[in-house]
Amino acid sequence: MNKILSKKTTKQKIMEFFFPLYPLKVFSNISSITTFAVLIALRMILQLTSFYIPIFSFSISVSWTPLIIIGWLYGPVYGFVAGFVTDSLGILMSGSVWFWLYAIQEPMVGIIAGLFGYLCRLRLSKDVVNKKSKIIDFVIFDFFLIFFSGISIYFLIEFTKSSVSFEGKSKLEEIFFVYSKWIILGVMSFFLVFSNVLEIIFFKKFIRNFVFCSWLISLVCILSVLMSFLLGPISANEFYKYMYGNDSPLFIKYGVIFYLIPRVFKESIKAPIQVLILIIVIPIASNYIEKIKMAKFLKWNIDNKKT
Repeated sequence: MNKILSKKTTKQKIMEFFFPLYPLKVFSNISSITTFAVLIALRMILQLTSFYIPIFSFSISVSWTPLIIIGWLYGPVYGFVAGFVTDSLGILMSGSVWFWLYAIQEPMVGIIAGLFGYLCRLRLSKDVVNKKSKIIDFVIFDFFLIFFSGISIYFLIEFTKSSVSFEGKSKLEEIFFVYSKWIILGVMSFFLVFSNVLEIIFFKKFIRNFVFCSWLISLVCILSVLMSFLLGPISANEFYKYMYGNDSPLFIKYGVIFYLIPRVFKESIKAPIQVLILIIVIPIASNYIEKIKMAKFLKWNIDNKKT
C-alpha cells in the first residue's frame, strides 16, 4: 500500500487534497449528487430547529453539522461551495440582511472541515494506532486548540480597545467593562480545559478510532473558537454598526464579553453533542461514499477491458 501511495504524482496528491473523491467527479455520479443534495437539504431543515436551554436562556442548534460532513467527505472546494449555497438559501428563507462577516462563516466551515478531513485521512494512512501515535495526535490537538484560542484572545482583547465609553450604571456592569480582558482570558481558559476533558472522555469511549476522534474533536473545538468566540462577538457589533451607523449599546455598556460569555457556555454544551453526532454519522457516510467510488472504479475497469 505504501509503495502505491509513494508512486502518486504531485498532481494526484494535490487533486486528492482538494477533491478527496478524485478521480470520481461528484456531479457526474447520481449517488454522490444525491448525498450532497440531501446534506444541504438537512442543513436547511436544521436551521429551523433548535434546543432551548431554559437555565441559561439560549438556544442550541447543530445546523452546521451537515456542512461539516460535506467538507470532511467532499473536501474544501465542495465544502466552500456548499457553505456558499446554504448561506444564500438561509438568507432567502429567513429574509435577513446580507452581511459579509456572517456570509463568510459557512464557506469557512466547509473549507476548514475539508482540511481536517484530509489531515485525518493522511494520518490514518501512515500510522498504526499505537501509544506513540496517540501522543502525537494529543499534542497536535492541543497545539491547534491553544494556537487558535491564542489568536482569538489576542483579537478580542484588541477589539475591546476601541474608543467606546462605558455607560453602565451598576457596579457589576462597571466590573464587566473594566476587567473585560481578564474575563475574556478566563472564559477562553475554561473552554480550553473543557475541550481537553472532552477529548479524554471521547477517546476512552471510542479507543479503536483514536486518530479519527482526535481530529474530529479538534475540528469541532476550533470551529467553536473561530466562528463563535472570535467572529461571533465581532460580527454582532459590526453588523449593528452596518445597520445603524454606530456601536451596539450592549457593546458600549458591557464590552465584547457580553456576547462572549453566553457563547462559551453554549458551545460547551453543544460541542459534545456535535462530536457524538459526527463520530457516528461520518464513518457511515464515508463507507457509503467509498462504495460509490469503488463501484465507479470497477465500472471503469470493465469498460476499459471491453474497449
